[in-house]
Amino acid sequence: MSTHTSHPDIIKRLKRAEGHLKGIITMLETERSCLEIAQC
Repeated sequence: MSTHTSHPDIIKRLKRAEGHLKGIITMLETERSCLEIAQC
């Protein structure tokens, strides 16, 4: 199976999104205010 040339870029974007989601989850777990979460 061959790798499409855009795969590295897609992986980079998904990892960045994963980092953002982990940050939001942490904020929710530590009971940060909705305003703080919305601004991140």
